[in-house]
Amino acid sequence: KPTNGGKVLGAIGEATKHLDNLDTALSKLSDLHAYNLRVDPGNFRLLSHTIQVTLAAHFQAEFDATAQAAWDKFLAAISTVLTSKYR
Repeated sequence: KPTNGGKVLGAIGEATKHLDNLDTALSKLSDLHAYNLRVDPGNFRLLSHTIQVTLAAHFQAEFDATAQAAWDKFLAAISTVLTSKYR
């Protein structure tokens, strides 16, 4: 059975396949977090930071300023979609 972390990273991996349409690709996940799980939207920012710190720790040579900026932009876009249903 997949762990919660595995599910999160799986969803992020799936999002990489739909960069041009994250709203549609993450719509069900957004509904789940907003209406069923009622996740505090501030947690998405914390998760983004945690993912970036983990990447930096495990991929020190590859995770340079350019990679960090790209990951930050990508995870911010995901967070925006996931919090859009809270309004």
